[in-house]
Amino acid sequence: MPAEKNQGDSSGPIAFVYRFYSVRLLIFIFFSASFVSASAAELNLADVPFWKTNTGWWASDNTYFDGELNYNIRSYNSIVHIEINGRSMLQTEHKFYPPGKMALNYGAEKIGVNDGIEVVTVMKAEQIDAAGTVQITQVAPQFGTLLEASIHVLGPDTAVQIFSDSKSAVDSYRMFITIPAPDKRYIANFGLVSEVAPDASAVGDLRGFSLFKGTRIRADDFEQKRSELRLKNHVRAVMTAGTDNEPVIQILD
Repeated sequence: MPAEKNQGDSSGPIAFVYRFYSVRLLIFIFFSASFVSASAAELNLADVPFWKTNTGWWASDNTYFDGELNYNIRSYNSIVHIEINGRSMLQTEHKFYPPGKMALNYGAEKIGVNDGIEVVTVMKAEQIDAAGTVQITQVAPQFGTLLEASIHVLGPDTAVQIFSDSKSAVDSYRMFITIPAPDKRYIANFGLVSEVAPDASAVGDLRGFSLFKGTRIRADDFEQKRSELRLKNHVRAVMTAGTDNEPVIQILD
């Protein structure tokens, strides 16, 4: 009687089939991983639902509180234009401050107590992952050192913009952006104490809190809306960025 074949024998037909399909599976896994990696690299911001909805023109009514929830500015306004191009994001924001301490602070003694100011800020960012996270690379005009900042997508209609303090584990700002409907955009911005201050404020205490109630507008409506908000806030000057990102103030006629 022939000897029974050893179950560990690798030369039989079953072993051949096993090796054949094992190799096929390994090849499939390799190419699948390569495809996923390549696909992730090819994704751009237009493929992310949040960024697709967030683009365009928005006009908002805003309010700003201090850390004790007393009004710093009861009412001011913004117009924001957000553009995406591949993996790049460009945001241009016009903030209209009425006469008061904020306008005087930005006005650098070039405007009077009865004057408001328009502050134009341009922010650039680059996509860093397939989830749609962007790293902010430039803010102009730049006031002091540019903090490490990024925008993280939390869902199809919500994101958080974070300004990190390298000296602390606590962020300097956390700005939550939500778009519950295609024409509505709301923002809650928390300014936080990110390191122990001379007045013994505790890290994580609230320094300030802003709310933005935004509505989508057409690009063709920008100039008219800008004129309306300049009139409403008694704007006498406009701050923009100079050639070296320094603040430049232009007095309006």
